[in-house]
Amino acid sequence: MGKWLYALAFLLMSAAAPQARAQAAQGPSFNCAGAKDVDAVVCKDAALSADDRRLSALYTAVRQSVFGAGPSQQQDVQRKWLKDLHADCAAGAFARTGSKTQRDCVADRYTQRLGDLAAAALIADHDGAMAVIRQTAPGDAAIYEAIYQYATIDDARARAARVTQTLGPVYAGLSGDQKSAFTDNGGPASPAAAVVSDEAFGAFVDLTDSEAGHAVSWPCAAMVKRPGLLGALGAVYGSNKDNFLPYADCEEMTPPGAAGFTDFMTQTLQAAPDCGGTIRFAGGREFYRMRTAALLHRPEQWARFKAGVPDKVEKGFRARHAAAIAKARAALAAYYTQTFHLDAATAERDAAAITTILISQAYDLCGG
Repeated sequence: MGKWLYALAFLLMSAAAPQARAQAAQGPSFNCAGAKDVDAVVCKDAALSADDRRLSALYTAVRQSVFGAGPSQQQDVQRKWLKDLHADCAAGAFARTGSKTQRDCVADRYTQRLGDLAAAALIADHDGAMAVIRQTAPGDAAIYEAIYQYATIDDARARAARVTQTLGPVYAGLSGDQKSAFTDNGGPASPAAAVVSDEAFGAFVDLTDSEAGHAVSWPCAAMVKRPGLLGALGAVYGSNKDNFLPYADCEEMTPPGAAGFTDFMTQTLQAAPDCGGTIRFAGGREFYRMRTAALLHRPEQWARFKAGVPDKVEKGFRARHAAAIAKARAALAAYYTQTFHLDAATAERDAAAITTILISQAYDLCGG
């Protein structure tokens, strides 16, 4: 009799196991036992739980650096996002964010982070990224699909055919004024014209984002696969509109070794004098492009730049921060050696060249 009861209990547990697993799959990626406050909101909400599972999958896809070896800096970004989520959306704090309910606060933060991760994971997890983009930003889906195709299809004819087809509806949706803005600012006038070069495709993404009201960001992985797309991070308008063009996630997707260099370059830009006027935004955009080229080690991108003769203010900055400049340059050289396997002499030469150029650019935002 005891054996029969044991067998029956085993059968009942076996039958219930798939149902239990199905129920667990409907929850978030974390254990809900003892969940409180923000975590409890996610656990009790099916849609937020689904968002958390998507977020976890995309985060896993981008934890590795864009070069395919070693960690990216996304772990630090994720930690900060979680900290801010729990601080800003706590039961006694969410009203300060302008949210009507705690759930709204949590949902907004998840949507923002999902969008960032989907862009970053576009190459590494195309299907997962595009599923999120179609959910959170359906109007941008065709542009992201075109970026993926342009970056990953090696055959030029096949790439041109696929991307042209994908961009057809995007161009069809442009108004007459938007089409004029494209051509007035050097952009491609048709889907076929957008795929003739990296420069043309980069201009398409920039101008579509700026003139047609999209909100696209460049996946760093696309720029690793097609380095010519780095040109899209430069200035287009020569005005404050350049400040609102799409940015890339290369700082988040490169290895942590470059953080010392990028942190110092941020401080350098902040320390540079504010010359006023809108042209400084174009200069800042070029500074950003060169800083990204430094992270990806693309010396051909900075080869045509030469540091100008420093004025009195720049000389003063260099003198006061000589030790910090040397430290940032050394950090970049070490990053080049470790990440790109350059010999020490080449790494030091390239790090010195781009560091000098970037400081000069920071102090020449208004064109000297």
